[in-house]
Amino acid sequence: FALKTTMAVMISYAIYTLLEWPGMRTAVVTCFFVALSSLGETMHKLLLRLSGAVIGGLIAALCIVFLLPHLTDIGQLCLLIAAVSLGAAWVATSSELLSYAGMQIAFAFFLGILQGYAPATDLTVLRDRIAGILLGNIVITIVFSSFWPQSARSGVRAAVAEALRAIGDMIRRPAEEARMRTIQALVQADHLRTLSLFELRMLPSHAAESSNIPSVGNIERLAGAAFVVSTDPIFSHVEPGSTARLAEWAESAGDNVSTDLPLPASPVVTDSAPAIDPNARRARHAIEQLESEVRHVASAMH
Repeated sequence: FALKTTMAVMISYAIYTLLEWPGMRTAVVTCFFVALSSLGETMHKLLLRLSGAVIGGLIAALCIVFLLPHLTDIGQLCLLIAAVSLGAAWVATSSELLSYAGMQIAFAFFLGILQGYAPATDLTVLRDRIAGILLGNIVITIVFSSFWPQSARSGVRAAVAEALRAIGDMIRRPAEEARMRTIQALVQADHLRTLSLFELRMLPSHAAESSNIPSVGNIERLAGAAFVVSTDPIFSHVEPGSTARLAEWAESAGDNVSTDLPLPASPVVTDSAPAIDPNARRARHAIEQLESEVRHVASAMH
């Protein structure tokens, strides 16, 4: 990772130095900011950085051309900055997938409007900044997709495996810690799955890990059924052997996913004997639902 980032930084530095274009030095900063562990994360952040810089620079350019010539005191300038900052802050406080763009909108706008102690009249600062960001994005994309590429799907695999192991612990011994581990792993898997979409077809086939990874949606359904079984009114009436076999399957499935092996076959745990007690019937129904979700996850991978 350090070698790839250093390579991208030095290439960007060499390009704008050879071009004698010092205003493009934002290319170096871009490489440091968008360099992340996987290509999907890097592509996502550089897209936000580039789009935020373009939007902020465009707003600043329009203000320099059409608004600043009509402003007569610092109060009017403060009102203009406050209005744009409010919009950028609204984006920055949104979801994690968009928040970084808000910071870039504000930064590009401030850089264009607040160029000195006099009203800004020069648009070349904005042009150079956006050109530098574009250069840094292109260079780091080429470097990170060509040398030791790392896909975000590998993170999805690790998160799904952790979720399955946590589900097994929750079925075997219901505890708040196992529930929290399951939720955190599923959130991480869903986030990395979204980031992997930014990789498109940029990775070599050997680096795009996607085989033998269950769908995050199927694991979420399995976790929901496990949550029901692990509640106190249900778990106290389930047959221990059923939960033990299901927990063992979930833990084995997590190990197989982490090592890129097929999922084990789903176990048969339901008992044909009728349940008379209402609590026992509810527990039986919860176990049947969990077994159904286990079969669904296992069959989807075969």
